[in-house]
Amino acid sequence: VAIAQDTCITFKQATTLLDMLTDPTNPFRENQFKQTRAYFISMCYHKLVESHRVRELMDLLDPESRVQCEKFLGKPSFQFTRNNATGFYSLNLEQPASREIAQRLMEIRNEQIGRVQQLDQYYSTRRGKREEVQRVWRNARYKGEELPYTPSWSLPREGLLEVDFVVVKKPTGGTVMGTWDFEDLMDAYQEGSMEEEALIRHLRKVSDEVLFLVEQVIRVLSVLKKPRLRTEMVVIAWARTLDWHRLRHVYEYMFPNEIQMLRERIGWVNLFDETFAVGFYELNLRDVEQRWVAQELVHLSCEEPGENMRECTFNNADFEVPYFWTEMVPKEGLLTMCYCRSEEVIRRVRMQGAWNHTDSPMVKQHGRYLPESSWGSFSPKWLKNHSRDLHESPDDTWLREGEIPREPG
Repeated sequence: VAIAQDTCITFKQATTLLDMLTDPTNPFRENQFKQTRAYFISMCYHKLVESHRVRELMDLLDPESRVQCEKFLGKPSFQFTRNNATGFYSLNLEQPASREIAQRLMEIRNEQIGRVQQLDQYYSTRRGKREEVQRVWRNARYKGEELPYTPSWSLPREGLLEVDFVVVKKPTGGTVMGTWDFEDLMDAYQEGSMEEEALIRHLRKVSDEVLFLVEQVIRVLSVLKKPRLRTEMVVIAWARTLDWHRLRHVYEYMFPNEIQMLRERIGWVNLFDETFAVGFYELNLRDVEQRWVAQELVHLSCEEPGENMRECTFNNADFEVPYFWTEMVPKEGLLTMCYCRSEEVIRRVRMQGAWNHTDSPMVKQHGRYLPESSWGSFSPKWLKNHSRDLHESPDDTWLREGEIPREPG
């Protein structure tokens, strides 16, 4: 049983072929067919057009064949979902299922090219030099050696490939996980009938079919205890949250070590949202991504009116950012600051995506405005106390009262 490398198969085709792999009149042949059916489903697993129905396909196997199928697939197969590929992968390329996942990741990476080019082109027009950063194919290693992605790279047939994969295209709409389904899931976990690991696996599977809301993500974080799994929840939600601008508030519910893990996996640059720039920053300029964020904040402070960079320090000394930093920030040193915006700036950013233009990739994708649902309406209590109907706290009231939102990017 084999399916060509570049071929996909529908659920109906798969079930039709599966029905042919049986012979109930001949016990000997039927026993042989069990392993054949298990192998066939493992071949279909990452090639199914309706990717959200893979579990349904596996349910067609008898228990013995299902166990065999899961062995053929291996652990990585249950961490990968076609519609939500963001995650960490450790793939033995000698194994057919792992190699298939690697091929799917490369395909999805190519699907991100338009979005990556939009982002790169936009930020190339800003003040100061922007160095190249890996947005999609991150922290990749092959046989233990660093592996920056290049279009000419061909997938080997052996060796261990490890990569943090990030989807940078933003959702443009879709079905949100239903309130009843979500509450039933949370009840099952809190009643003890589901372990933390099982909850995360289930949410990963669900994310292939539906989107989340920021409030749901925060609810899950409130019940999880293990830092690794709390971080994994945010990784799962990264590209599958309808009101994704408000993910800024999710980070406020994470601990510093979890924020650090998130920065490493998703990246400082990916986490940075210029429409939600207000907050406290601590940036090590030796790191290319943190340097990128610093350069963008310098640019924004030049474009937006008012005193934006407040309580700045450089290498633990009080500091006023010099004008020549608009050309290039230093490549070493520790920079801290609180970035502030006036109410007027916040309102205009909310209306058009930026203070002085309407081309921000945070509000446009492929030349079209992202839906209003991307802004959502969730606000934590501290923000409601300061901003009334604004998405960020104006001026420095949050700073003076010690309510400092710490940016993960």
